[in-house]
Amino acid sequence: MDRTLASSFSLVELALSLLAKAQGASAMRVLPSGRMMVRVKTPSGRRWVPHTAPEVQQHISEHLHPIAEEAHDRAKAHLEKVLQGLNVQIGGRIKEPYKVAEKMGRPGKQPRHFNRLGDTVGLRVTVHDPAHFEEAHRRLKSLMDNPHPHLKVLEHEVHDGSRDGYRSVHFNGIGHKGQRLEVQLRHPWQNVWADHAHDNFYKDDNLRKLVPAHEREAVKREGVAYMKQVSDHLHANGGKIGPDFPKAPPRVKKYGLEFPAHKLQN
Repeated sequence: MDRTLASSFSLVELALSLLAKAQGASAMRVLPSGRMMVRVKTPSGRRWVPHTAPEVQQHISEHLHPIAEEAHDRAKAHLEKVLQGLNVQIGGRIKEPYKVAEKMGRPGKQPRHFNRLGDTVGLRVTVHDPAHFEEAHRRLKSLMDNPHPHLKVLEHEVHDGSRDGYRSVHFNGIGHKGQRLEVQLRHPWQNVWADHAHDNFYKDDNLRKLVPAHEREAVKREGVAYMKQVSDHLHANGGKIGPDFPKAPPRVKKYGLEFPAHKLQN
């Protein structure tokens, strides 16, 4: 991040802190032991509770989720105007309260206020005409210089697949009432790849369900390497499957974790 962008981020972070305080947003703090504590509103008044307490999820659902939903809807409506005339599909999601609470406890993920969690609100722009991708990229990047109350882009990052095969363009910013937002720009095949990699190799839920403990690490290691090969192949072939499409390693195939090529567009 360059110095100008870092300075911009610092000013925005300060503004968000003041806004959250003025709105009575729930604060957070980390104890010396590393335990995350959250200040929530209860019938008996505000009090500090562990981030895993049921009161935290309830507070998120009742007081913070509605703000996130409104921020999502307003940002999506603005994106539709910005990208008008391009062959794109705009989708999105709001992270479930239990996932928000769980993420707050991860090392390095402890913000001072709920609305500062970076991907609580996520929007995905899928470009169905490859000829429109660069123009969609240009228009979204222009939001850094043309802020809007419903979407101001603060950070732009291109994931080129060189490390693990993940390819996407990310725009991080803020929207309605200071809610942090993430916008992803992708080709359709990149969605299929990212969803499969996330569900099966980035997150361990499926591995724990499908793969015995003694094989789990090996399957994950082979699966990650295989998915990198798949990504490189699809990138080189414009999202199409060529004659040299990578074969899934035997152990990956054994547990039904091979790439779902049938989901790709023709």
